[in-house]
Amino acid sequence: MSDVNEFIKNTNKLITDSDKIEDWLAIWSESNKMLKAMQELDERIKTKVKAYMKEKKWDKYQDEHSHISVSISKSERRSIDEDMVKKLLSKDDFDRVLKISSFERMNITTPEQREKLKKMFGG
Repeated sequence: MSDVNEFIKNTNKLITDSDKIEDWLAIWSESNKMLKAMQELDERIKTKVKAYMKEKKWDKYQDEHSHISVSISKSERRSIDEDMVKKLLSKDDFDRVLKISSFERMNITTPEQREKLKKMFGG
């Protein structure tokens, strides 16, 4: 864990010391690669833990050493079929019911992501 803290400390210094967007994006690119690798590792571990718990027929577990607790619970996800609601309501009613919020969003696209998008959308 100290290696992670050291990396973050050094990276924060690089970000603070530089005033060039190219430097920031290079740092972002490296940290994004590490983030993706960590997310993949996280998902693999969660999948193994969940499979193990299901095999043992456990719905919760508390680790005595780390005090980490894990639970598996059922949940529902609800969504509204917007097309069906449009058919059921008049346009004015639909416009009153629909709430739209706006926000700014920034996307950073790597060359690899751009290539993937080109392949997906035939570009």
